[in-house]
Amino acid sequence: MFFISYRRSDCPQTVDLLRARLKAKNPESEVFWDMDSLKVGVHFKASLIQTIWKSTIMFVLIGPNWNPVNKKTGQPRLFEDTDIVRLEISEALKRNLYIVPLISRGGELPPASELPNEIRELSYKGAAFISSKDPQTQIDQLVDELDQIKTSIIKEFIQIGNGFIVEGTPERALSYYSQAISLDKKNVFAYRGRGTAHENMNETSKALSDYSSAIQLDSSDPIGWVQRSHLFRISGQLQKALLDIDKAISLTLTNDIVYHIRAGIYAEMGRHIDYMSDLASCIKLAPHKIDYRLDRIEAYLAYGHPSLSEDDILAASKLDPNNEHLIDLIEKVRQ
Repeated sequence: MFFISYRRSDCPQTVDLLRARLKAKNPESEVFWDMDSLKVGVHFKASLIQTIWKSTIMFVLIGPNWNPVNKKTGQPRLFEDTDIVRLEISEALKRNLYIVPLISRGGELPPASELPNEIRELSYKGAAFISSKDPQTQIDQLVDELDQIKTSIIKEFIQIGNGFIVEGTPERALSYYSQAISLDKKNVFAYRGRGTAHENMNETSKALSDYSSAIQLDSSDPIGWVQRSHLFRISGQLQKALLDIDKAISLTLTNDIVYHIRAGIYAEMGRHIDYMSDLASCIKLAPHKIDYRLDRIEAYLAYGHPSLSEDDILAASKLDPNNEHLIDLIEKVRQ
C-alpha cells in the first residue's frame, strides 16, 4: 500500500497527479491519500495508524504551505501534538516505512533542528523534486524510478531484518520482512527470514506458514526444507521432520551438515542403524571435522561396543590430540 501524506491547503494538484499515476502503475496496490479514504464511523486516529502500518511506501508532499503557523497559538502546525501530518510521519518512521519526501511548488524540507523530535529523521531522507513547469512528466518518472529501486528496497529490508535476527531481537525483524513481502510476494528470502523471526518468538504456526510459502516458491532450494524440518523436529513431529530433511538431502547429496541433521532425527527416533549410517556419511564427506568422529565414539559407547571406536579415536587424535572431549571419551573407552 502507498500512503500519501500532505496538507489539503498545500499542493493538492500534485497529490491528484501522484495518486493517479500510482494507481495506474500499480493497479493491485492500494493508495491512501486523504482522510476521506477512511470508512465512515470508524475511530479516525486508530484507523489512520492502522492504515499506515499496512503501508510500505509513504510520500510526504511538501509545498510552500506544508508547515504553516497556527494563528491562535503562534507556533508551527508540526509542533502541535494533534497535528495529523506529524502523526502520519511519526507512525511511518516507527513502522520503518520507505519514506520519500516530495518537494513541490517551491516547498522546502526543513532541517532536523526545525522539526519535532519524533520526525527529525525525515530531514535525512533523500527528497524528490517536482517543479510547476511539467509536474506530470516528473511524477511519471518518479513512479517509474520507484519500480527500478524496488529491488534494492526489498534487499535493504531483508538485510535489516537479518541484522535484528543476529542481534536477538526477532520482534523488530518482523516488520522489515513483512514490508519486503508486501513489495514482492514471491520473495523467498523474506519468507524464510520472517519464518525464522516467528520461530525465535515461539510462534510455531506462523513460522510453519512462512517456511511452507518459501518451499512453494522454490522447492529446489534445500534451505527451505531444512528450516521446516527443524521446526517440525523441535515441535516433536519427527516423521514430518524426517521427510523434509530427506528432501533436502536429495537436493544436496554432498552436504555433510544436512546428513548430520538427519542423523540427529534418527537418534531421537531410536533408529540407531540409520543414525550410524548417516554419521559414516558425514565422516566420508568431511573427514577433517572431529565432531563427527566424537559422535560416533559416543555412539559405540552408548551401544555397548567401545572396542569399535579405536579407528575413530586414532583419526580424532590426529585431528586434535588435545581435544578435552576426546580425552574424556578415551578414558571411558579404556575403562
